[in-house]
Formats: sequence, structure tokens, C-alpha cells
Amino acid sequence: MKNLLRHFNFKLGDQPPGFYTLLYTETCELYGQFSITALLILYMTQVFKTGDNEAFICYGAFTAFIYAIPLIGGYLADKVAGFKHTLLLGILLMCIGNLVLIIPNVEYLYLGLAIFGAGCGFFTPAITAILGRLYANHDKQRDNAFTLYYIAKNLGALLATLGGSLIATHYGYNYAYILSSAVMLSGFIVFLLGSKKLKPYLDEKVVSKKQIALVLSTSIGLVFATKYVLVAHLADIFMLGASIVAAFMLAKLYLIFSKEDRKKLHTMMLAMVMMVVFSLFLGQGGTTLNLFIDRIVDRNLANFTIPTSFFYALDPFFMILFGSIVMSLLEKIRGRNYITIGFTKIAIGLGVLGLGFIIVALAAQVMIGQEVKPSYQFIVFAYALFPIAELSIMPIVISLITRLSPKGYEGFMIGIYMLSNAIASYLTGQFSKIATINFTLDSISTQIMGAKIYQHAFLISAFALLTCTVVSLALITRKNKMPQLALEQR
Repeated sequence: MKNLLRHFNFKLGDQPPGFYTLLYTETCELYGQFSITALLILYMTQVFKTGDNEAFICYGAFTAFIYAIPLIGGYLADKVAGFKHTLLLGILLMCIGNLVLIIPNVEYLYLGLAIFGAGCGFFTPAITAILGRLYANHDKQRDNAFTLYYIAKNLGALLATLGGSLIATHYGYNYAYILSSAVMLSGFIVFLLGSKKLKPYLDEKVVSKKQIALVLSTSIGLVFATKYVLVAHLADIFMLGASIVAAFMLAKLYLIFSKEDRKKLHTMMLAMVMMVVFSLFLGQGGTTLNLFIDRIVDRNLANFTIPTSFFYALDPFFMILFGSIVMSLLEKIRGRNYITIGFTKIAIGLGVLGLGFIIVALAAQVMIGQEVKPSYQFIVFAYALFPIAELSIMPIVISLITRLSPKGYEGFMIGIYMLSNAIASYLTGQFSKIATINFTLDSISTQIMGAKIYQHAFLISAFALLTCTVVSLALITRKNKMPQLALEQR
């Protein structure tokens, strides 16, 4: 253990100037995001008495917006406002969105979610692009830095899930959102104070009044458009439109890219497809898994009933606990170049997540076969696997994209990456509908019926993930099918 701690401390202490400013800022943003996603389904079904299906749609649409809007934010950061101004605007919008959620009204709930989603759209591509610029393309620490960054920032997710759920349970959701806004505001201040260290990487632009008006009008338009889509349940149309726009822009770039850049684009798109499959099923932590734990799982520990949202905190908790071990093991993977190494890690992530869903399917079988609620220990075991899977794929895909993106298109390609996450989140909401419970689970027989519905969803998830694992390994084995890039071993 001491060796692992020394390894983790060495990695933390061996980062370029500005890394910690970005890390703290991102941690605060993640606190705000998780304070919403960990509570949203429970908030809607328990406080507003929303049906499962409508709650799933709202959750899927909101998380999709968080990832889709960065396509616009990334373009504005690249071409108009610069990374610094775009990032700061994003934080301010997220703070305002959280404050609007304080008002206990469905209309304001949708408005707050819309403002927060727009803020994420400006914030995320800017901070990710800045982080990528801290490391030169030849830097051997690049993958490790993104993995370390992914581990450490989850402290915000852990604190948000634990603190937010306790405050919401004992004092009300409004106080949880007030605290979330304060945390994100501290990130805004720290970034301003630490931006001098980041100045070489910011490419600060002189922004004209016309450009300011363009950015502000775009943000206002995004807020109202997002709210309308949420209220009218038009996420289908939104996602279709966003995908068409992204495809058109990618096709346009494809025509002007060199042959080498086209090969890099092929690699990035393949990695994003794998990530979409992964995120689609991982996203059930906020939907079907959340309700399965709340309704079917025995959450009693001695004389204490564990709040459902506490289990949502297990993912970041285990990520922080096991992160150094996982990072050390991933470093030992060898391959022809960093692309084959990256896709090997992606295959591992898909397989481990599949095993996690087999475990929760077994938990449902306890209810079905033994007619007793399964122990919360099943969930703890499954959630111990989830962060291992995440660390094997999410930071690796981000690292590949920031490494392979052509100069001047980093923000846009990160926007495409975020759109891929949006598609995954939207698909999560759609997929979760197959686990909709439209009856009251007030008896053993109805709970068994509910367990069968949830188990069906979990088994489909496991089968799809394990199938994609086999496909990923086959792609790596058949080297001739992999993009042939002039890359040295790194």
C-alpha cells in the first residue's frame, strides 16, 4: 500500500504548472453536475410524483444536453471567444442554473436544467482542450495525466453525492443546490487567480463587441431552446438535428484534411463508437440501477437504512480508492503503438462493465428465486468494478482525441466527443424505458415482477458489453484492420 501511495503522490507532484488550477476547477464543476444527476430521478419521482417513463426521458435529455452543447461551445472557443472566456462563461451559467433549481416548481426545474446544460456546453470543451495543451504530443505522461486527472476530479462527484443526498434528505433539495452553486463559484475564483500559470496555453483572443454579442445571444438561445425541448419532450428531434449538423461539419473537414489526418479521424471515430456503447449502459447508474436499489434492494445496515443516492457515490469512492492500482496496472499494457495500447484498454473497460451488470442481474435473481430482497452487498461489489471499467476507457478516449486532433480543431473534436456522450446519454434514457415499472411494488409478488423487468435490462446490458469486448479484441488482433499511422511507440 505504501508503494502505491508513493506512486500516486509522485504522479500528482510531477505535473506541469496550471494542472492543479484546472483540476480544482473541474472538480467543482463535477460537484455541480453530480449534485443534479444523483438526485434528479429521485427528485422527480418522489417530490413531483413524476412517472418512471417521464423521469427517464428528462434525465436522458438533460445528460444528453450536457454532452451535445459542447459541440457549439467548442467551436466558439476555437474561433470566437477563446478558451478562457468560454470557460468562465460556462461556470457562471452553471451556477445560475443551480440557483434556479432552488425554486420548487416544475417549470423552474426545466429552466434550471437548461441553463446548467448550456453552461456545461461552454465549460467542458474549453477546460479539456487546455488540459490537452499542457502535454506535448510526444509527452509520455499524457495518458497517465488524463487518467490521474479523471481519478482526482471524482472527489467532487463523491462529495456531491454524499453531501447533496444528506442535505437534500434532512434539509431539502434547495439547500443542496445552494451549496452546489457556492462550490462552483469557488472554482471560478480559483481559475481566475491561477490563470497566469495557464497563459501560454489559453490563446486568449481580443474579443470585439460583436463577438461578445454573438456569444451571449448564442448562450441565451441555447437556454430557451433546451428548455423548450425538455418541456415538449423533443429530445429525439434535437439529437437527430445535432447529429446531422455534426456529420455535415465532419464531412466538410474530411474533404480538407490530409490523408494522414483522415486516418487519425478514423481512429478517433472508432474510439468514440466504443465509448458510446460503454456510456450507454454505464448511464443506468442514474436510471434503472437507481430505482432498482431504491425499490428492490435491502438497504438496511444494522438499524440504519442507507439512502439510495449513497450508492451513486460508490463509483467515485472506488475510483479514488482503487485509482492508483488501476493506473499502475494499465501502465503495464504493451502494444505496437499507443493506438493499439489504447484500444486494448478500451476492450478491458467494456468487459469489466459487462461483469458488473452480471452481478446486478444475479441480485435481481435473489428476489426472483428466493423471494427475499437481495443484499446491498451485490451493489457494492458491482460498483467496485464500474470505476475500473471507466478508468480503462474514458480518459483513454479523451487522451487519444486530444493527441490526434489536428491543430486548430481541438475544441471542435472535443465537441464531437461530447456529442458522442450526448448520444450515449440519450440512448440511456431510451434504453431505460424497457425497465419502466407502472405498478406499485407493495407486495412480494409485485416486487418479483419488478425484479424480472430490471433483470431483463441488466442481462441485455451485460450481453451487449461482452459482445463489444470480443469485437474490440478482434480489431486489435487483426492489425491490418487498424489505421496505419506513422506513430512511434510511446
